[in-house]
Amino acid sequence: MDAASEPLREDKLASIRRRNKILIVTFFSLIILLALITGGTITFFVLKLNSESITPNPAVIEFCSPFEFQSACVDSISSETNPSPDANPNQIFLLSLQSSLTKISEIIPIARSDRSLSSCTSSLRHAAAQLSNILETLGIEPELESYDRGNMKAWIGAAVADLAACAEADSEVGKMVADVAAVVMYGKYFLANCDVVNLQFRQSSRNWKDKVTENLITVSLFGLQYLALIFLFCLLLRIY
Repeated sequence: MDAASEPLREDKLASIRRRNKILIVTFFSLIILLALITGGTITFFVLKLNSESITPNPAVIEFCSPFEFQSACVDSISSETNPSPDANPNQIFLLSLQSSLTKISEIIPIARSDRSLSSCTSSLRHAAAQLSNILETLGIEPELESYDRGNMKAWIGAAVADLAACAEADSEVGKMVADVAAVVMYGKYFLANCDVVNLQFRQSSRNWKDKVTENLITVSLFGLQYLALIFLFCLLLRIY
């Protein structure tokens, strides 16, 4: 009787094991699916947060912080300089001067072709010379904190005055010069406040890096929990 019932008992145990495996697979599949959805949602919001934190360029934002109409400055400088994501305010200043000098060089031949703009041509040349003096002083990698900025302030002030005089011309040249004058004016405000601006930029950069680190830790913890679930799942399948 016991010998006859032994196969039935084994069949029953096998049936229970199969049922338990099905339940385990179903249960853990739901958990893993939920974990994947949750992890995907967390990752999406982390990436979205990080992308929003760097648009527009934080260096441009700090560069424009001394100016009263900051949004106009940010739009103008962003389009004129096209800075890299890791740029700093000093580099934005350099790029803005380079862009302005290029624009002035393009405007001078146009102004020279119009005799009524002879004084404007002279002002443009003088402004270009002032910006060139600053660029030659700064070099490729500007660190304004290490320079005596007295001469640079005088040069950029003179350039702003020259451009402003030419921007008053009632012509297409006047409109073009007005756009350049605005960019140089932003640079003038930055130069007058660069110590404070660079300090604020370094502090905000550290805060942003801390936030990114926290986000990476969050994603890493999720990944570890996910691996732990898979390990437990495999362990239970092995037991049953």
